[in-house]
Amino acid sequence: MRKLKTAILTTMAVIVLFSFIPGVSYAYTGVGIINCEGYLNVRQEAGTYAEIIDKLYPGTQINITDKLDNWYKVDIGGKIGWVFGDYVYTDSDTNFKRVQGTDRYATALEISKAGWQSSESVVIATGEAFPDALSAAPLAKLLDAPILLTPQDSLTTETINEIKRLGVKKAYLIGGQGVISLNIETSLLTMGMEVDRTYGLDRYETSEALAAKFFKEAKEAVIVTGENFPDAISIAPAAAAKEIPILLTAGDALSQNMKSYIESAGIENTYIAGGTGAVSSGIEALLPNPKRLGGMDRYETNTGINNFFADILNSSTTYIATGENYPDALAGSVMAAKNLSPVILIGTTPIQAALEFVNNREVDLDKVQILGGDGAVSNSSVLLLLASRHSQILRPPTQQIPSNTIKGIDVSRYQGDIDWKAVKDAGYEFAIIRISGVSSNGLFTDVNAIKNVNGAKAAGLVVGGYHYAYFKNAEEAQEEANYFVSIIKDMGLKYAVLDIEYPGAKGDLTQASLKFLDTVSSVAQPVLYSYPLFIDSHLTSKVTKYPLWIAHYGVSSPKVPVWPEWKIWQMTSQGSVPGIKGNVDINIMKPEFFKAN
Repeated sequence: MRKLKTAILTTMAVIVLFSFIPGVSYAYTGVGIINCEGYLNVRQEAGTYAEIIDKLYPGTQINITDKLDNWYKVDIGGKIGWVFGDYVYTDSDTNFKRVQGTDRYATALEISKAGWQSSESVVIATGEAFPDALSAAPLAKLLDAPILLTPQDSLTTETINEIKRLGVKKAYLIGGQGVISLNIETSLLTMGMEVDRTYGLDRYETSEALAAKFFKEAKEAVIVTGENFPDAISIAPAAAAKEIPILLTAGDALSQNMKSYIESAGIENTYIAGGTGAVSSGIEALLPNPKRLGGMDRYETNTGINNFFADILNSSTTYIATGENYPDALAGSVMAAKNLSPVILIGTTPIQAALEFVNNREVDLDKVQILGGDGAVSNSSVLLLLASRHSQILRPPTQQIPSNTIKGIDVSRYQGDIDWKAVKDAGYEFAIIRISGVSSNGLFTDVNAIKNVNGAKAAGLVVGGYHYAYFKNAEEAQEEANYFVSIIKDMGLKYAVLDIEYPGAKGDLTQASLKFLDTVSSVAQPVLYSYPLFIDSHLTSKVTKYPLWIAHYGVSSPKVPVWPEWKIWQMTSQGSVPGIKGNVDINIMKPEFFKAN
């Protein structure tokens, strides 16, 4: 028999215990994403016996401040606790590769090295301003050539060396001598290669000149604002893959020259990248068969474009770039087009649309390339984006309470003082209250158990109690059940719940669970609480003689392994209920079970 001490945990006791955690400590800081089914317990200490102080559900980002064995110390809005490392996705779990240099010019060189063993052509654009370079991606794809960025006055030694490595025979300069000097052109000629310069009086005429010169057969064109870069970056891989030009326009008016070009070139279809704030509806009215691809911001526009062109942009390789600056994404868009792949733009955190894109398109995590360094695209933002694919999870949507069900909650001391009348008045009809459990200090009684039971009963709720179990065999289950029964035998509870879900469980726990449930059946209706993965791993159909309380978040209907049906469903751990401060678990119960007994 285990030597388990009986205790009512106090804050002081926990603090004393906290100083004596065994194990090997590692200096570790970073971010992580919760990667589990159901939820992950946050514990007061690093150990599976430690008291649970919170719950985190799949997709939640956490700040990691330390590591002890396979436990991470986390800071959750000022609350310090520990989570089990097997259920946390960190940057050590990723295989993404960065293509980066010390600056925009060096990053463009690294992209060239990563994408081309050799090339007879190279496209050279200024790295000091974005407009001329925005139109260059389709040309680079047409030539199967990288884009190299340059300062205005001269090529760097590294750029010259890359041109030599590629074996370039012809260089295509984008922009006039005001952005790429005559000195650069002369240097290239001296190296023995041809030079072709394309430019106009401004950014708009330069884009038109490129279209007229290199895309004479194209019957489609992309229209984007020349005032900012993100929309052009987003659509560049698709435009390049389709071998159609990118035409720049002012946001509120289409120039006469551009109108004339579109008519004379016989353009039949146009794609507008961005909303009406970027390219006005007035411009749209002047375009042939326009298709607008826009969103609320640059990131939604990016996702919308990637989804629209999904038939030509596969996700076997995916490129991720910052949406806050253009050079890395510009140079990378050509490599993306070469591989018929999308570029995902992200900021400090990816938006929900990007998370859904990564998940729905089944992005291959081993073939993700980050364009730029951590200063441009942080590890934490990439981690959050890739976790949605790794875990096949997204932040659960707001759920509606199914009709013809009974609403209830489950609580412990962590909800603090509860106004039970307010809970009842809000339409909640039952409460399941933590009575006891097992921590590193042994068996314990929840310090608010009696107060919560009495308060819920006085307010007119149907009341049950649960025990957080940690048994590994039938003998330990009997010991825990006896302790639970000794507390609740005179409480008049309707339900006596076995909460079996602890991390690190091994083997079949069916017989042990039955021993616990059989024992508590003498004082109340036994119920087993767990989540699908735990049930699949540790329980068999023999336990279905007792009803199931299932935890499954973010779904319209819970997965129910082993049992033919659920009786209680814990829908979320992030509920908001009048009378309770902070989040609380919300449950529904089937009416026939509520009315039974």
